[in-house]
Amino acid sequence: MTKFNLAKLRKVLGAPQKHVKRHNKKLEKIVRGKKRESRKDSLDSLINASMFRFLNEKLYNCSSKEAATLFKEDPGAFGIYHEGYKQQLSQWPQDPLIWVKDEIMKQTSGSNKRLKIADLGCGDARLSHMLPNEHKVYSFDLVSVNERVTACDMAHTPLKTNEVDFAVFCLSLMGTNCSEFLYEANRILKSEGVLVIVDVASRFDGKFNDFLKKLKRYGFSKQFSETTNDTYFVRALLRKVSSCTSEPVESLPKLILKPCLYKKR
Repeated sequence: MTKFNLAKLRKVLGAPQKHVKRHNKKLEKIVRGKKRESRKDSLDSLINASMFRFLNEKLYNCSSKEAATLFKEDPGAFGIYHEGYKQQLSQWPQDPLIWVKDEIMKQTSGSNKRLKIADLGCGDARLSHMLPNEHKVYSFDLVSVNERVTACDMAHTPLKTNEVDFAVFCLSLMGTNCSEFLYEANRILKSEGVLVIVDVASRFDGKFNDFLKKLKRYGFSKQFSETTNDTYFVRALLRKVSSCTSEPVESLPKLILKPCLYKKR
């Protein structure tokens, strides 16, 4: 498992060597455009952007267990990844989590029921801040960045069987074992509970509905799906109509999604 050495990276990028000339030219442009920014800050920005792209590609091409090991060995890497994610979020045409919040509230309109929601791959638990306090949001991710987040593998959460009303995957179906995530979502959802999926459209090659059809074997029935008007995201609501955990996950259709890779800027 690759481990980052920030001090070494800064030393390499800051050294006047021939093989880093390209990086130095980029830094010169940054410094000219932002005269108030120090050279060290520019180096840090360049290093962090490079590390984010590396981490992002790594997370899409390894299992959740391997990803957990990576972040355990390099705790600072998770913070760098999420800072990079925030930068990407600021450039997107919309915040995908707002739709998730709106749909949860719409589904419960006119009801006084106290909901239980599992936010799987929650980052810094933004959804828990968006929803009214009377609802209980269980926020899970590989690393706990604040007191609202429980660190765990999304394939094996600490929740009881049939415990939650909503299971949310907002840009978090990452990793080579995402089939196990949907299997776990079926386990923790109550009967008739709702699975919420939002992801980048390019990951499905125009075959999002084919992906959703496979989820029938995972005990889910599609209620709604769409591609956003800007064609950037796909999103869906599915209802749990049966349990799939009586058979091993290996016997279910394997779910394979393309990685979402961010271009170097």
